[in-house]
Amino acid sequence: IKEQYRFSQNGISFKEKLLLSLPTPAASLSSVLIHNVYIKFYTDIIKLDPVYVGMIYFWFNIWNTLNDPIFGVFIDKMKYNPKRGKFMYLMRVSVPFIILCLIAMLFSNPSWPQRVIYLVLLGELFIFDTAFTIFSISNHCYFLVAAPTKEERVDVNILRGYIANFFSFFATLVPSFLLVGNKDSNRLHIVAILMGVVALNAAVYIVAVVMLKDKP
Repeated sequence: IKEQYRFSQNGISFKEKLLLSLPTPAASLSSVLIHNVYIKFYTDIIKLDPVYVGMIYFWFNIWNTLNDPIFGVFIDKMKYNPKRGKFMYLMRVSVPFIILCLIAMLFSNPSWPQRVIYLVLLGELFIFDTAFTIFSISNHCYFLVAAPTKEERVDVNILRGYIANFFSFFATLVPSFLLVGNKDSNRLHIVAILMGVVALNAAVYIVAVVMLKDKP
């Protein structure tokens, strides 16, 4: 109790606030890539039939509805481990799956049968969303513990806004413009550009999960 009181009284540093502001923009960028840029990529470049895209989102949204409470209960019941922590441990475990899925989705081939593309993308989205849900819930819980006062949370949210806008401009508008009105674009060229965006996304995740620490 004394330690918690001292921590609350002293507050958190600007560096800690800056680090706390990174996970949410990283997750937001991943979400925009998946649900905006990649869907455009699949319909225009991979040539996946929009009917299959609709089917993918039908099953994806059912899973998305179920997994939030399932993993919420799992994380809530999980005990803090003095050696590995809790929330940051779950975030570190889930980030590699998020990044690997973002990369794997870029390598579907238009020459594959439509049903194969559909099943592969659906499987990748299921893995992505499972890891993404664990990361997002853990991040939200960690934020409430690491920034215990209203003033600190407001400061972090302001920094989040600036960082999110910065990455959205450079990392989503550029590939989106690359895909709009250019049906005959070279697929490998577009994949290379999108890989650069994924690398930027991965860098933000890595800085956050490496630098942030669980506090008992």
